[in-house]
Formats: sequence, structure tokens, C-alpha cells
Amino acid sequence: MPKRPTKFIPSVKIDSIASNGSGIGKVEGKVIFVARSIPGDVVDVRVTKERTSFDEGKVAKRIVSSPLRSEAFCEHFGTCGGCKWQDIQYEDQLKFKRQIVKDAFRHIAMVEIPEIGNVLPAPAIKRYRNKLEYTFSNKRFLPIEEIKTGKEIENFDGLGFHIPGRYDKILHLKECHLQEEPSNAIRNFVYDYARSNHLIFFDLKKKTGFLRNLIIRNSTSGEVLVLFSFSTNDQQVIIPMLEAVRKKFPQITCMQYVINSKRNDTIFDLEIKHFSGREYINELIGGYKFRIGAKSFFQTNTVQAEKLYELALEYAAPKQDDTLWDLYCGVGSISIFMAKYCKEVIGIEQIEEAVKDASVNAADNNIKNTTFITGDVRKKLLEPGEIANPDIIITDPPRAGMHPDVVRALMDSNAGKIVYISCNPSTQARDMKELSKKYKIEKMQAIDMFPHTTHIENVVLLVKI
Repeated sequence: MPKRPTKFIPSVKIDSIASNGSGIGKVEGKVIFVARSIPGDVVDVRVTKERTSFDEGKVAKRIVSSPLRSEAFCEHFGTCGGCKWQDIQYEDQLKFKRQIVKDAFRHIAMVEIPEIGNVLPAPAIKRYRNKLEYTFSNKRFLPIEEIKTGKEIENFDGLGFHIPGRYDKILHLKECHLQEEPSNAIRNFVYDYARSNHLIFFDLKKKTGFLRNLIIRNSTSGEVLVLFSFSTNDQQVIIPMLEAVRKKFPQITCMQYVINSKRNDTIFDLEIKHFSGREYINELIGGYKFRIGAKSFFQTNTVQAEKLYELALEYAAPKQDDTLWDLYCGVGSISIFMAKYCKEVIGIEQIEEAVKDASVNAADNNIKNTTFITGDVRKKLLEPGEIANPDIIITDPPRAGMHPDVVRALMDSNAGKIVYISCNPSTQARDMKELSKKYKIEKMQAIDMFPHTTHIENVVLLVKI
């Protein structure tokens, strides 16, 4: 079957922005979403998908650059998908994110909302993450500049991030500006060690090879956790490699590894094997100490997390006789923030290791009125009489939002207040449409946890009608 010719549309003016960060233009009344464009750009577009009501495309050529653009500071920008908005002035990123929240509630929730204020900005727009995960690949992405040199390419190994839309291609990183050192130094040392010792990088298509993933977590006090993922338990290779890393970086607080022979990269169903140091790192937020393990869910921007928890506390405004539910509680950070203001806090979390950390965190902070339950939030809420009825609910679900059964359980709980924290305003707005049958939105505040990305955290206070 002959391939359809590529369609080009010249001089498309970009007027607004979509929730995924694509620019939005109109051609003869039809909407087109253009990746890597922003309001103020005029671009020639290569159409990638044609639909009845809208098209999708990519920038073939930028004719006019938006005055909102600035110079990107990372050499990998444009190829790496991690910081899509790095070439947009930060103040304008915040305006776009505010609009994303506003549009989600207007088009999806379709409920009356209070005036949305300015997004709370991040004090640091570089090196703000406390966790990065790198992937090994024996078929790294080859930049066009490298190909054009005409030189024979002998090294195809890479250690870095996935190329957007390409599960099998990894961008080899020289420097990433998202995490404090020694993150770059550790990654680069590991890469050089693996290459000089002829270790086999993973083949993401064939699912063969030895080196799979490298995870680095750090705390604001400088503690560092390093976890390796290997495909086989070859101790004659693993131990010398970990010893070399420990010797080069004595400041590493905790070094661990997993053996992953599965097809996917997730580590949550794997046994953590401890190599050196403590089995966790500590983080301090709001005067509370938190134990962070390799599998722990913890907000990846520590400084903004404190602002987020303070905002949740302000919205919840618990009283001494209140029972509070903390759904999807992770390592118990929000529960611990709320505990001294409540009679009881009940946290529910699916990941067993996180629940163990939550219990330890409560004990370490001398908090005795928290209970943490291991299990799927949906199943636990459907068990009659299992959990004491709440006065306040705080829910912080994954990007997919809450299951409809969870939404119904919240409505049936008769809680006076719900504080809904979300990293995806679209799914939050979807859930809000149903919740609005019994609750009204009293307050709303967006907070920027991830500068230079399209992601935005949004906190909503709902009160029972």
C-alpha cells in the first residue's frame, strides 16, 4: 500500500496552549495542536495526524519566534524530553500552567470555580529534583550532528533518559541540570567503568544484556541513595562494580541493587539487596524527619513539597476531635504533617514498603495517633466498617486520578471537607465533576513542582453542600 504524502501547512499562528504543552492554532477554522510551539510562534507545520475535528503536527520550520522564548541552558534541550519548556521564560511558564488548570476545570469539570490565583513558583528552577532514574542501552539515540560528521560510529552504549515516543532509544547524557551533584558525577563514573570493563548494556528491544537501570536519590542535607538494576545475579561482576563506586564516592549514604529478569523496569515487586551504608536516607521537612527508601513514594521536589503540605494543612484546618483520611499516603508525609492537629489520622497506601516507612516515620517523630493500612485504596474503602468515618479526607492519587468507586466512597463518607491534591488537573477535573454533586469548590491553588515542564500540581478544597 503506497504511503500517504506528508501534509504541510505554512505559516500557522499559535494562539494558545494545550494541557500537554502543545501549541494551539487554527487553519480555516480547524484546530491544530503543534508540538514544541508556544503562543506567539508562527510555524510551518508537518501534519502527523488528521482527525475530524482537529489535526496534530510538528514544527517543520519556525518562521517567527514568540517573544516569550528564552535561551535554553542545557545542551540536551530539544532532544531530551525532560524539560520541554526550558526555552520559555519562567514567568510565562507559570502563566501557561495557570491556564492549563483553568481550562481543565472549564472544559472537563464544568463546575463553578473560585478565581484562580497565580501559581506558587518554585524558588529553584535548576537542580530541584531529589530523584532521577537513568536507563542503560546498547543502542543509544544518535544525534543528527554526530551522524553528519561522517565518522564511523563505534560506541552505541548510552546511559540517560528515554527519547520521547521511543521506548527503545536512550539519550546519553553528559550533564543533567535537574539534580544536585554528585548525581552527574556518579552517572558518568558508572558509564565509564562499565565501558572500560566491557559490561553489556541492556538491549531494550531484545530484553538482553546485564546493566538495566541506575536510580539516584538525594536529600537536602546531602545524603545519597544509589540503586542499580541488573538482569542477572552475577556476583563476580556486581561486587567489583559496587566497590568501585563506593570507593570513588564515599559520601554515598546507601547503596543497593535489584536483580530484574522481567520485561519491564519497575522495581516495586523486586527484592532490594543491600550492599553498603544505611538502608535509607533521611529527609527533613517542616521539622519532621522522613525515612526514604529505594521504593518509597516521596514528592520529588523537596522544597516545594513543604509548601504543598503547608497548603494542604491550611485547607484542611483540622480540629482536635477530627478523624482524617490520608489516601495514597506514600511514606506518610501528609499524615505526619496533620497528626498533631487531629484526634486520628488513617493513611492508606498500596506499596507495602512505603507503609512500613510511614509507620517508622511516625515513630521517629514521636507521633502516636496515626494508623497506616496496606492495600488498594478502592478495595479498602469498599470494605464495610473497615475504617472509621472521616471528618476530613486528603487524597493525593496518581496521575490517572481516582477510580470511580473511590469517588463514590468519598461522596458516601459524608466528610465535611475534602482536600484533593493532584499532579494532573485533567483527571482531577474529571473526578471533580462527580464530586460536585455533593461538594462545592471553596478554594484552589496551583503550585509549580516541576519548572520547565508542562506538569503542574493543583490543590482543591471541597466542602460538603
